Amino acid sequence: METKLKYIQFDNEIEIISEVDISDWKQSEIIRLINPLKLFVIPPLMDKSTASSITGNQSMVLTKWIPWVGTSITIKVDKILVVEDVDVSMVEYYNSTLDQYLKSDMEFDKEPEREGRGSILESEDELEDFVEIIKAMSSKYKRILH
Repeated sequence: METKLKYIQFDNEIEIISEVDISDWKQSEIIRLINPLKLFVIPPLMDKSTASSITGNQSMVLTKWIPWVGTSITIKVDKILVVEDVDVSMVEYYNSTLDQYLKSDMEFDKEPEREGRGSILESEDELEDFVEIIKAMSSKYKRILH
């Protein structure tokens, strides 16, 4: 698999920076994105005293695009409006941001088990008591709502 870092804008205006499997880029109606990061552009601040005066610089932030899935996402090509190569500074920023995410994921995975981290209810009897309490509460609310 050969990948290349690309800027991608979708038809819903979401912008991402992602490694793209370029081996199937032009041959398929779907493509695979590897480690996609969503791009947020933060505009410069306006000076309140003069509406035309701009202070500061435009900034950007990269975040995990869809954090609850793995590192690879498959999408349809027809949802893409713009695809461009990125410059060297974006490659460096992407790589440093991705390294931070990967490092934090590894630290989270290595987090030791702590006491009391298990179930709040320690026995089946407690669970049955809890279910009875919830049933009693819900029957009271049903009478109030109806």
